[in-house]
Amino acid sequence: MSKTDQNKTEYDIEINKASMHWNLEKGSFDFFGLPSALFWINPSLSKMLLPLAEEIGFDLYRMLVAHSSSKGAKEDYHSMVTALGDNFTEGFLAWGKAVSTAGWGTFEVPLFDIDRKTAIVSVRNTWELIMQQESEQTFGCPFLFGKIIGIFSHALGGNCWANEKIDWADLAVKFQIYPSEKTISDELRKLRSQKMRTSEKALQLEVTRKTSELEEALREARNAREDLKKELSKQEETRRLREKMERWEKYIIFTLADEEYCINILKICEVIMAKPFTRIPHAPHFIKGVINLRGSIIPIMDFRLRLGMKDISYTDRTCFIIVNAGKMVTGIAVDSVAGVLNIRGKDIEDAPLPDGNVKPDYILGMAKSEEEEKVRIIVNVDGMLSLKEKDVLKYHLNENEAGLSANS
Repeated sequence: MSKTDQNKTEYDIEINKASMHWNLEKGSFDFFGLPSALFWINPSLSKMLLPLAEEIGFDLYRMLVAHSSSKGAKEDYHSMVTALGDNFTEGFLAWGKAVSTAGWGTFEVPLFDIDRKTAIVSVRNTWELIMQQESEQTFGCPFLFGKIIGIFSHALGGNCWANEKIDWADLAVKFQIYPSEKTISDELRKLRSQKMRTSEKALQLEVTRKTSELEEALREARNAREDLKKELSKQEETRRLREKMERWEKYIIFTLADEEYCINILKICEVIMAKPFTRIPHAPHFIKGVINLRGSIIPIMDFRLRLGMKDISYTDRTCFIIVNAGKMVTGIAVDSVAGVLNIRGKDIEDAPLPDGNVKPDYILGMAKSEEEEKVRIIVNVDGMLSLKEKDVLKYHLNENEAGLSANS
């Protein structure tokens, strides 16, 4: 290399009408005048793309890639018939030679019948097949699939689709192109909807599982209470059971604004997913309304509003915790229910002085968890409503109960 070449910082080369430009000072590379980058097929591209395909599913991955690669097909087709050849087939093959310099493979067109609107395209040694040849699971050539459908829809004068057949031994893919009402956009929309339905079903199964766990915990708590009653006649057994209940008690954890709170499970009747409610005129602002729960009219208190927090719309994670609050069965609307926790008596401390946002009557104490390094507020269910508020609520419930029951 001459001294002049050593000082040179820019290089240009053209292969098969594909122009390439390197700027060593900037560390940049342009292909067809567009900023580009070179990657090893293995491991670089495979390490980037294969995990993505596995994460979202091969079918959705194929349509996403095909949809992206099909964009710009009109411009590609126009270039093929105006600049690269005297006819489409000649222009397409010239385009194929150009992109083969970037590792797209070698292109052939064994069939192009514009009258029947059919065609066959074969590609060998494309980077997509090379990338997957050592993989246990494969997803074909979605990049070429989208590009071929986009270009040939213009070339054949109508929407078309392609069957894809791969010969792994020869690292070749054949696309059989034919007229069709199917579009990449429609197929992508269907796959997205299907994935959404699958996700919703999985979420519902998770909600059902969590609900079953909570119901099981409630059954266990009720059984423990019954066992305690049966053993009252046995002094030593009674003392042992009482000590056990004093040391450990079960609490349901729920969230409000990303903070965790606890309610003693013995105060809870049941936990249900949020459901539509009927508003009560003139009721306190934190009472959202009432629901008809198996024939019983239950008022629903929004605990966010009760604690002076910002009101938000309910989501598919919002739950109603039905509690026995001082001889009044009430529902508490919370952001979500997180699970069940055992808390030792010695890990419960007195609540701090009120800061203007939370009244002392709402709180029994603060529960520490050394393992999780968390502090949770234990809610005093009996203190959620003052005597005056209970009287006002009972008055409005009695006043509207007949109409509410009929409408429910």
